[in-house]
Amino acid sequence: MNANLRRLFNAINGSEAYNIASCAVNRGAENRGIIFHSASFPESGLEKKIIVEKKTRKKKEIIVAEALQKMQCENNMYQIFPKIYQVHQKRRETSIFMEYVEGVESKFLRQEGSVGPLILALLTLSNWSFTPILRPKKITLIFTTLSEILTIASTLKLTCIEKWALLKFMLMSVGAMIRLPVILAHGDLSLQNMAYNKFTQELRFIDFGSLTYSFMGSDLKNLFRCRQLLHFDFYVLTYKYAKASGFRESDLVLSVWLADLRRCSSRIRKAKRRSLADDLVREKKAFKAILTEFDIQGRKKTR
Repeated sequence: MNANLRRLFNAINGSEAYNIASCAVNRGAENRGIIFHSASFPESGLEKKIIVEKKTRKKKEIIVAEALQKMQCENNMYQIFPKIYQVHQKRRETSIFMEYVEGVESKFLRQEGSVGPLILALLTLSNWSFTPILRPKKITLIFTTLSEILTIASTLKLTCIEKWALLKFMLMSVGAMIRLPVILAHGDLSLQNMAYNKFTQELRFIDFGSLTYSFMGSDLKNLFRCRQLLHFDFYVLTYKYAKASGFRESDLVLSVWLADLRRCSSRIRKAKRRSLADDLVREKKAFKAILTEFDIQGRKKTR
């Protein structure tokens, strides 16, 4: 691997790499670890170059990485993700070598100034035609989304107000899903999975292992969940996103809530299967909190 890493550094920079060092972090079940490799290039005057190596066993992530590597070589449009240098497959796991993206995360991305670059990146992603991931038919996506949520909702002890809110929400969501397009979505968009470079004024998505096709607006579900951490009103984001995309803000907001409800439903099902009591309680509260938010926002608009 050291020889392969040296060849990779040399190919990227075009000169001999020296003082190669590595630092490993973040190991999990599917994500087998992230390693930061650094090297110096005294011949070209470059003090340090960093390459990120991500080890994974996820077949989808490997397929996406290989497709991105090919697409990035052909078109700069695909640079909203880190540049993929090499996908090195081994028997038990695969190493994805990619560009190290410099940028700030928490400070700027929580400010209202990050809304514009974020929307631009989301609209760029939505225009992709990404054949490695199968695009589902809209009617199939509507049916699976509604069935997953209603199946879990039937097992929860909802109050009469919550049941009425759920019924009204689902009826309105059907119309929103019919009007909104099915687009390529990041799938796990969060503050930790974005980086903003203040010098180039570009926002980049760091992770790509959860890329999927979903309804426009669904990518904002994580930001909705952590909206208390944002230094601006979350609905400023949905308003500007609607204005830039040409779709109704109400439909985008419903799409955000719908995606979060579907995630809650999935996590409740997993928590029940694995007997995870704390996770079950947390996701049930989150499920009901979305219905409460829907009710509150609905009352504000009727005033």
